[in-house]
Amino acid sequence: MSHEVWLRLMDPNDAETVFQIENDAELWDVTTDHGPYSRRVITDFVLNSTGDIAHDGQMRFMIETADGIVGTLDLTDYDAFHRFAFVGIALKKENRRRGYAGQAVAQAIDYARKVLSLHKLYALIHKHNTPSLQLFRKANFTETETFPHGYEPPEGLEEVC
Repeated sequence: MSHEVWLRLMDPNDAETVFQIENDAELWDVTTDHGPYSRRVITDFVLNSTGDIAHDGQMRFMIETADGIVGTLDLTDYDAFHRFAFVGIALKKENRRRGYAGQAVAQAIDYARKVLSLHKLYALIHKHNTPSLQLFRKANFTETETFPHGYEPPEGLEEVC
C-alpha cells in the first residue's frame, strides 16, 4: 500500500533531486527529453522557475511523501487560449510501482481543472512504456490518433489524451 503524496512547487533546495531524476538514463528512452543535463542547467532552471504557468509556460511539481521526494510532475506547453497543457511524470527508480504516480496524476488533474480551468491534459507516452500507458488509462485518459500530420514525434511515441 502506498503512502499519501502531495504536490508542491520546486524550491532552490530541490535542484540536486531534479538533477538526479533528469539524469536517470533509464528514463531517456521513454521521454521526449534526453539528457544528460549539467548541474548548472538544472540549477538555473530551478532558480528561474516562477511557479506561474502563464509566465513560464510550464510548472514543475515535486511529488512528496512523509518520507521525502519521490519524483516530479510537470505541466508543460500550457495554452491559456485553448485551455490545455501536457502532463509528464518521473519517479525515482526506488519509488516506482508503489501507487505514487496515480495519486500525483489525480492531484494534477484536479489542479488543472479547478485552479487553471483547463479543459484537456495530454500526455506523450512511448508505446512500449506499459506502466505509463496503464497509469494514464487508469486516470481516464483516452488514446487518440498517433500524431497530427506534419508533426514528427521521436520514434516510438504515441499521444494519449
